[in-house]
Amino acid sequence: MEKQHITSGSTFEEQIGYSRALVCDDWIFVSGTTGFDYETMTISDDVMVQADQCIRNIQNALQKASAKLEDVIRITYILPDASDFEACWPILRKYFGKSKPAATMIAAGLSDPRMKIEIQATAIKQSNRQSKKVMETLNAFIKGGDTSDVELLTNTLHKNYRNVQSGFFAKKGIFHLNKEQYIGLVKEGTFGGTPRTMETIHLEILEDLAYARVRLKSKELQFESLIVLVKEDHKWWLLGNYPCIVNA
Repeated sequence: MEKQHITSGSTFEEQIGYSRALVCDDWIFVSGTTGFDYETMTISDDVMVQADQCIRNIQNALQKASAKLEDVIRITYILPDASDFEACWPILRKYFGKSKPAATMIAAGLSDPRMKIEIQATAIKQSNRQSKKVMETLNAFIKGGDTSDVELLTNTLHKNYRNVQSGFFAKKGIFHLNKEQYIGLVKEGTFGGTPRTMETIHLEILEDLAYARVRLKSKELQFESLIVLVKEDHKWWLLGNYPCIVNA
C-alpha cells in the first residue's frame, strides 16, 4: 500500500506530528481540520466563517491528493457548543448538498477556545475507481471479440451500441453495426478469433460518459479507435466504437 502525506503548512502539524491528510491508494483520510486560515494563522469569531474555512482547508488538502469534495464519503463535525451547529447548515449544504456524505455531529471541547468547529473527512478518489472500471469494460470487450465470447460481449455492449466501420472490408466503405449485427459477425467468425493488444492513448471520464482513444494491434492489422462508454445502473457499457485502420 502506497502512502502519501499531505500538509497544509499549519504549525500544528509540525508541532504535534501529524499530516493534514494521508493518502492510501484511492483512500484519503483528512485529519480534524479547524477554521484557521493557515496562511496567516488567524481565525474568525464567527462559527459560519469558521465552518466555511474548515471546508476550504479540506478542499485544498484533497486537491493536493488529486481528489475533490465530491469524493468525500464520510464526515464528522465536532463543536464545543452543539447549539452552534444549526448556524453552519447553510455552509455545509452549499458544499455537500449534492454529494451527501455520511455524517456525524459530536459536541466536545476543542484544544483552543477560539475554535468553534472542527471537521474530519474521509474520501475515495472516484476518478481512479471509475478509470479502473472503464478499463475493465474495455478489456472485457477486446477479450470477448478475440475469443468470440458472445456472452461476454452481450454483457459488455449497451443495448444502443453502434459500431461504425471504415475500410475493414474491401469495397464496402463505411457501414454501421448495431449490437445484434456486431455480435452476429463475431458468431460467423468475420470478427473475432484474432488476439489483439490494446494501448490506451487517452481516457476522459465526464460523470456518466467516458471517451477512450485506443490503439489496437493484431498480426495483420493496426488500427485506432474512439470508444464511447456510458454508465448505467452502476455499470459501464460500450455505447459506440469508431475504428479506423492505420495500416494493413
